[in-house]
Amino acid sequence: MSFEYFSTASAFVHLALLFSVLGFLFRDELYLRSLLLLGTVFYLLYYYFSQTAPLWDAIFSSAVIFAVNLIFIILILRERYLISMSHEETILYHSLGAFTPGQFKRIMKIAKWQSRISPSIVTYENQTCDRLFYILDGEITIIKNGEKFSRNGNMFIGEVGFMLGVPASATVTISANTNYVEWKSQDLTKLFSKSQSIENAFKALFNFDLAKKVAASRG
Repeated sequence: MSFEYFSTASAFVHLALLFSVLGFLFRDELYLRSLLLLGTVFYLLYYYFSQTAPLWDAIFSSAVIFAVNLIFIILILRERYLISMSHEETILYHSLGAFTPGQFKRIMKIAKWQSRISPSIVTYENQTCDRLFYILDGEITIIKNGEKFSRNGNMFIGEVGFMLGVPASATVTISANTNYVEWKSQDLTKLFSKSQSIENAFKALFNFDLAKKVAASRG
């Protein structure tokens, strides 16, 4: 073989080592795996060109490592970015604003989208409700202790009952053509037991939502 042939093969293995070492210098898993993936590509080239015949066993092993890293990179991208979200989910994600894309996708797996073409009551005062609601749009009519007032969308309904395990504090009616999301309380409780960060994000949203409601009631 020519000197040029050996130089090319050596360059492949040196580049493979370089990118692999650079990957381990990053704590961020996405950068680490991306650089390891690139290093594996050069290892594959080296195993193919370094001998008179390709080293198929080494190529197969490296191909498996390449595939595993690629799968995890795709999962990380799905976790961090708004990939595979529908238009409605993207709007809701920005409305809530407290979750990472990965957390949001987890809560949406147990959520149910609803759209009402006529006015509907979602909670009754002093009655237990096993749902948590987030109203995206439309008018919301609230009757509490005999007082009636209205609010617009982008607010939770049933968060106090959910947090404290008590009956609903008001009768809430949503107007026609209203879109909202609902979660079963037991499903959210199970999710909270698995993810403290998601529970904390929900609690922060509840507190902010309650503060807005108190401010509006005094206005």
